[in-house]
Amino acid sequence: MTTDGSRGEDNPPLIATGTGTGIGSRMLAAILVVLKLLGYLVAFAAYLAVLVVAIATLGLIEIRQANLQNSNALIAMLDQKDYYGHNPFARDLLALAAQLDSYKKLRRDVSDCSGQAPAGTKDQNQSAAVTTVIRAIASAGADLKPATCEELKTLVDQHLLELHWLQDRFRMKQAYLPKYYDEYIDGLRNKTPQLVPLLSYMESRIFAVTAWARLPLELLEMLLLIFMGALGAVIAVTRCFVDPSVPNPAARDLCYRPAAGAVIALGIYILFRAAQLFFGGGGQDATTVSTSVFVLAALGLASGFCAKEAVAQIERVATRLLQGEKAPPAPDWTTRGL
Repeated sequence: MTTDGSRGEDNPPLIATGTGTGIGSRMLAAILVVLKLLGYLVAFAAYLAVLVVAIATLGLIEIRQANLQNSNALIAMLDQKDYYGHNPFARDLLALAAQLDSYKKLRRDVSDCSGQAPAGTKDQNQSAAVTTVIRAIASAGADLKPATCEELKTLVDQHLLELHWLQDRFRMKQAYLPKYYDEYIDGLRNKTPQLVPLLSYMESRIFAVTAWARLPLELLEMLLLIFMGALGAVIAVTRCFVDPSVPNPAARDLCYRPAAGAVIALGIYILFRAAQLFFGGGGQDATTVSTSVFVLAALGLASGFCAKEAVAQIERVATRLLQGEKAPPAPDWTTRGL
């Protein structure tokens, strides 16, 4: 009885305490699992974006390099189309309308003029309006100096005709531009159909996509290099999924390794071009030393994948460049069975 009574008194609080502790630890573990899954999803989305941008940039460079002249002309035409899309003609037409109104007023002012024009004289009987017309014509930079009222009227009428002609020209150009762009695109389809799929990116509603598609090739190559460096770091981080001997990466590696790979790839490429010009291109013009886009992508990918070795290589090459020593010959990978 005593034993049974002691069990009845001791068991309920132990069960309650254990249950509360278990629920709290399970909730904490569930929250940690959810946060971990969210982190993996964010990292996966970022890695997928790096892959997509790298592939799209490589393809864009290839298409534009194969049609370099036509692609540059297309970008220039699209930039002009965007400029005229903001309707600059409205501002010009308003300014012309204001000038037309002022010259029409001047024409009315000189309608009563007869005989000698009061230019260069101080006739007290001359009208103030005619004097204003003379000054307006002189301030406009006209070389003609009317001696009679008829010449003055002719000069004002000539300015009115020129302004009307300019106004009609602006209106005709404004009305003809859409047809001009349509004819240009139709000619592009017949001449270089490879560029037609790029129009949806060069005229995208998303400003970032439009700016990316119209970047100069030099900036596109640097963008490709950076994203290929980040992609190489992504491959290095996720290597544990295909190689069981590689330990799982830490959470900080998932974040900083791709960014570090992009920066290291840019540094490797700069040193590569510097060494190419300094050691191998001494007898060549600096503009003739070029790098293939695939060499560029390979440099970025290798730099991001082997970040530690890339940093060591940067240090070695930078030391040789600063000391002015001759760079060692490139290793022959064929003798090593690679």
